[in-house]
Amino acid sequence: SEGLARRGLPRALLFAAEAALMAAAMGLIASHTRAALAPACALGGFAFGGLNALNPVVVGGLYGMRSYGAIYMTVVFAGALGSGALSSGLAAALYERAAGAGAGAG
Repeated sequence: SEGLARRGLPRALLFAAEAALMAAAMGLIASHTRAALAPACALGGFAFGGLNALNPVVVGGLYGMRSYGAIYMTVVFAGALGSGALSSGLAAALYERAAGAGAGAG
């Protein structure tokens, strides 16, 4: 992050790299092979860890330090709220649909 800042590049540019790593991990998982599972988990863990490490630095750089606590907590809370909504809403609906489709096949 500091190396980018010294070169005049925005720290938020690292977010794009982290997103590309996450996409690569999801692509490996989508391949449905046992051999891809361990590399996908490692790549995904590295990408999500990097994103969480960048969050405070990028939020401070973009919005300043005047209301840093409130803005950073909004970013963190929005992520938690979104993942909660997806896990309880979308994932549950997809599971119910798949379970319902297989119920009459037995």
